[in-house]
Amino acid sequence: MDIGFDPYQIFEVEHRPCLILEVKVVRGRNITLGWRDYVDTPDPYVKLFIRTAPEGRRQTKSRENDINPVWDENFTFLLNDTETNELEIWLMEDNSPLMYDEIVGSAKFDLGNLTRDRWHKKTFVFNEVSEVDIEMKISLDQKPTLRYSLCLCEQEKSFLTRRKVKVMEAMKQLLGEKGPKNVDEVPTIGIIGSGGGFRAMVGLSGAVKGLYDAGIFQCATYLCGLSGSSWYISTLYSHPNWPKMAPGDMQDELKNNIDSSILWLLKPQTVYRYMDNIMKKSGRRPTGQVLPTFWSHGRETLLGNRFD
Repeated sequence: MDIGFDPYQIFEVEHRPCLILEVKVVRGRNITLGWRDYVDTPDPYVKLFIRTAPEGRRQTKSRENDINPVWDENFTFLLNDTETNELEIWLMEDNSPLMYDEIVGSAKFDLGNLTRDRWHKKTFVFNEVSEVDIEMKISLDQKPTLRYSLCLCEQEKSFLTRRKVKVMEAMKQLLGEKGPKNVDEVPTIGIIGSGGGFRAMVGLSGAVKGLYDAGIFQCATYLCGLSGSSWYISTLYSHPNWPKMAPGDMQDELKNNIDSSILWLLKPQTVYRYMDNIMKKSGRRPTGQVLPTFWSHGRETLLGNRFD
């Protein structure tokens, strides 16, 4: 197989550069809640939303008891230059943790009015009194980070070349004379595990142990999985003794982690940490938080301090 052949030369992958929008929320002035200022000083923050941008929801930190807050926070958005892009700015009042946050005022700005490659300073006025200073710059992405090609990258090609040598040795030990005679005869074998939480994790751990003990796992090029299977793979790959140890050497650790009491999840500090993460995420995107929270529980149960 000629891994140096690039089919991109035959079938061109359609692509176009995107726009990069840099936004700096600088400061606010005269932030007011009206008559309620006599009861409580505002705790303002700013939300930014671009419907046409991926990860289009961002927000600043709240400034407690501050009517002239200074944020100086920077955000980056990726935009499609063929669409009409509009920035929505919401001035918010932080009422957490007991109540929902309140919209003090909102404004919209057509990003098509920006001249490329220069900073623009804009002041947005809310309720004819409160002001927020925002700086924006829009530019064309000249160096896209996404590689446009139908072939493997150079790093992956290098990995395959090195891996095929090891797979050939493993197949010779497993198959004897029936094994490959050279690297060109070495197949690319992948092992994949299904999803399903702890059930899938336990199932893949047993399958990998069995395949390793039989000498088949060593013949694989790729190991991948979904959901619970990826938990097992993460636990295996992050183990300090991998790849020198056998997968079966980790079985007792997995059992102990799963069998451990889950009462620690009900500790006040644990509950507070998860609730704090949910509140922060809910400000960035309007999606449910059940699955990310469940994954966080599984992560801490299995990986502990090895997550990073």
